Amino acid sequence: MQRTLTIANYTGMLLIVAGLLLHLNESSLGFWLLTAGLVPVLGLRSYNLVVAKEDQRRQHLLLLISALALVATAAAIWYNRSYWVLFIAIAAVLDLYLSFRFRQ
Repeated sequence: MQRTLTIANYTGMLLIVAGLLLHLNESSLGFWLLTAGLVPVLGLRSYNLVVAKEDQRRQHLLLLISALALVATAAAIWYNRSYWVLFIAIAAVLDLYLSFRFRQ
């Protein structure tokens, strides 16, 4: 079960990166890849928040906020706004912070 969730998360993140790169190259497929990648990432981060231990809920909440920043990115891209980069930066900073914050 854990291996399947990990593969789904990595697949979603790969689709998000591919979608952003295609969007930077002005391809309309980029938005759809980004949206397809958001589905497993948002779902898994919501699931992890629900099943997290009490001492890790704060970190999982920040991961969920990071996923919501990616949803805001998709919305900004859909409406052709240039500030979608800010939402990507917020998600990246939160993910980077939490990659050092989680205990193994």
